[in-house]
Amino acid sequence: MKRLLTTAFLSITCYACSTSLNSVYKFDYPLTQQRAFSKTTNISVKIPDGWFTAEDNECKCIDLWLIRNDYKQSLNFSLIHLDEETRKNIRQYGLNKLTSYNKIFVKVKFGNSFEGLLHDEIFEINGKQFSAYEYIDKEGSRNRVVLFEHNNNFYELTAVSREHGNNEQLWVIQNSVLTSLN
Repeated sequence: MKRLLTTAFLSITCYACSTSLNSVYKFDYPLTQQRAFSKTTNISVKIPDGWFTAEDNECKCIDLWLIRNDYKQSLNFSLIHLDEETRKNIRQYGLNKLTSYNKIFVKVKFGNSFEGLLHDEIFEINGKQFSAYEYIDKEGSRNRVVLFEHNNNFYELTAVSREHGNNEQLWVIQNSVLTSLN
C-alpha cells in the first residue's frame, strides 16, 4: 500500500511539473499588424484592434503606452530599474521574488488608500514566463500587473481601466498583446 501511495504521489508530481502554465485569461483578442515601439528600450508589441500608441510626455515613466480609442483603458509598459544585488536575487528565486518586491511598491504608493491584492498567477507565453497579480487602486478600480523579463530587462505591464465591470476583456487584451512581444 505504501508503495502504491508513493507511486501515485510521484505520478501526480511529475504530471503537475510537466504541464505548461496557462493564464486564467485568454489570448484571443485581435491585434493589428501595426507594431508599437518603445522609445527607450528594445521592446515592441502589436497594437490591439481599436487602440493606439502614445508617448508619456510628463514623467517619462512609461516605456510603451497603448490606449483604447475612447481613452477609458490603457496598457502601460514600464521598465523596472534594479540594482545588481536585487537583479541577482530575482534570478536566483525567479519572478516570484520580483512580484513580492513589486507588491510592496504598490502598497507603499497607495499608502492608507490601498485596498488590497487579488489573484496571483504565473503563466507562460511562447516559452517566456510571466507573473501577474491584481490590485484595487484608490479610485476603487481593479488593475492587473504582469511582470516579465525581456532582453535582460525586467518590465511591468499594468492594465488600467476607468470602466467598472469590463476588466476581464482588458486582461484578455493584455495577454494577447504579450503574445506579440518582440
